Amino acid sequence: MITDASASTTVDVLADAVARSGVIGRVETPQGTPCVALVLLGNKRLLPFELNRTAAAAWLAEAGIDASTGDDGSGNVVITLRRSAAVHLLIERLLAPCIRSSDIADRLLDAFGLYGLRADVTVADPDTLVIEIRDADSPATAVSLGALLGADDVARGLDFSCETGLDELAGRMRWLLTDVTSGRVGTEARPGGAHARDELEVRLSPDQALRLAERITAGVAL
Repeated sequence: MITDASASTTVDVLADAVARSGVIGRVETPQGTPCVALVLLGNKRLLPFELNRTAAAAWLAEAGIDASTGDDGSGNVVITLRRSAAVHLLIERLLAPCIRSSDIADRLLDAFGLYGLRADVTVADPDTLVIEIRDADSPATAVSLGALLGADDVARGLDFSCETGLDELAGRMRWLLTDVTSGRVGTEARPGGAHARDELEVRLSPDQALRLAERITAGVAL
């Protein structure tokens, strides 16, 4: 059971994990109970269940977490935990994968920054990171990344004045990144127009993103 003496620390630990995970929620201590509650407010793409009491309860049971579910009167799912061990298990099984993916996204962004590569890295879900290159120099940025990874000729013979040029670059980057990260990645080219920039999107797993960050950072060390 969560005692009065441990409640503050338990709340702080859970609140910190929620903040780092990217899951939108708030942590409360229901008045008059020795419990800690997590109110889920959104970002369901990061959750392994639908945002409703039934789905949350089923996932908690399957994960072996001693908790109950309810709502806050506004339709938000509330997970109530009565033991510190359950709080730590919830962090381990629900939030830790999101925290790891978020930390790897930050690490990859830092690696890009070492070479001035302009790209966004976001967590689509705990198993998928997305790299988006969509500035005015989209082909140039992707080409620079290719050269950094040892493919100086990744854009050889491509004409970026037509849509096929960006499509072919996306295909070449897919093969290159698949080799570098030891696993298949997804790439998609989105040609822009008069009011939109070209965009190149790369989808990969957290482990692949970590390998990519390590490869880029190792190049700096050399």
